[in-house]
Amino acid sequence: MRILIVNRNYGSSYVPTGRMAKDLVRQIHNDGHEVTVLTAKSFYTKKAEGHQTSKEARIINVLTFGERLRFVSWMLFLVQACLIAPFLKWDRCVILTDPPFLVLTTIFINLFIERRVYWWTMDLYPESLVAEEIIRPKGLFARFFMAINNACIKKLAGVIVLGYCQRKRLTAYLNWPKDDEKFCLVQHPWDYRSINFVEKSENRFIANEGLTGKKILLYAGNLGRAHSYKELLETARLMVESDDDWQFVFVCRGAMRAGLEEDAADLSNVTVLDYQPVELTADLLWSADIHVITMKQGWEGVVVPSKLYSVLQTQAPVLFIGPDDADTATEIRRLNVGDTLEGSTSPEQIMDSIQRLSKAPSQGRQNYPNREVKNVSRFIIGNP
Repeated sequence: MRILIVNRNYGSSYVPTGRMAKDLVRQIHNDGHEVTVLTAKSFYTKKAEGHQTSKEARIINVLTFGERLRFVSWMLFLVQACLIAPFLKWDRCVILTDPPFLVLTTIFINLFIERRVYWWTMDLYPESLVAEEIIRPKGLFARFFMAINNACIKKLAGVIVLGYCQRKRLTAYLNWPKDDEKFCLVQHPWDYRSINFVEKSENRFIANEGLTGKKILLYAGNLGRAHSYKELLETARLMVESDDDWQFVFVCRGAMRAGLEEDAADLSNVTVLDYQPVELTADLLWSADIHVITMKQGWEGVVVPSKLYSVLQTQAPVLFIGPDDADTATEIRRLNVGDTLEGSTSPEQIMDSIQRLSKAPSQGRQNYPNREVKNVSRFIIGNP
């Protein structure tokens, strides 16, 4: 069988959609199928990176301008995907969500002949635009974009979602089937990278950043519009004198980073850093005494932070601050790997949670037997 994967990012260590797409390609290839990937060269770092050539797939790179002109790159990729994907030879097509509204490709693919297309949702649009208050929930733009999604859903063979809260969001569409058992696969994100144990005394990240002897609360990953940080800074301000062993470390990029740097400028117990080299991934994640993930109210089901699934490979507990019914909160409670607090929680309550988690016994590491990607592969290929 011939499988086509469409996503702007493929194989980048810094972008979860690219990593998981690469895992899916490897699994499909190992199952004996031919794979083509329609993607773009990634310039998420200063040089192009990601798997632009592969023995497991034929890679078709289209023209974009990288992250500095992100909106232009989104539009370029979307137009080229709509023009190229319909004319490639394939039996199944999997469309991800980079760029936004990439599912629109489904309409062009099925203009003249019905073919099996699957939508692997990561971030939901226009729901993200509504949550960010760029467009009104029932305004003209929201209704227009939802009509596009609704038309695409009608032509899809199936959808892979990242959690039950995300599926609940999608069931609001009129064309979503009432009996969606065969149409929808709920599969949480994963991280199959080898994040091997690193002793604190030998941790290069800790040594490089002068954090020896500190207790580290670590936020590592994207700090976008869906994420918050002010409650953490308020907690850091509360703890700066009363508990100076703790350092709040943000290793991040994203739309909120500039505001974070400005607001944290006078806090000695807050460190803000850029993404670390790939070879320091294990050192970074094993440096944490507590991992922290945040989400603003209204974003539950719209995004599902994948960073949870990398930190689960360490022994540090996880503190989630955000909506109680978010998929991330539900997973943390199910796995019993940390604490979940509502976004309106006070700094005193966050400090109490930090102190409580720091005294908790180390959690067992999460092992990934690749069952997640096998589920996705079977769902795509196994459907008649």
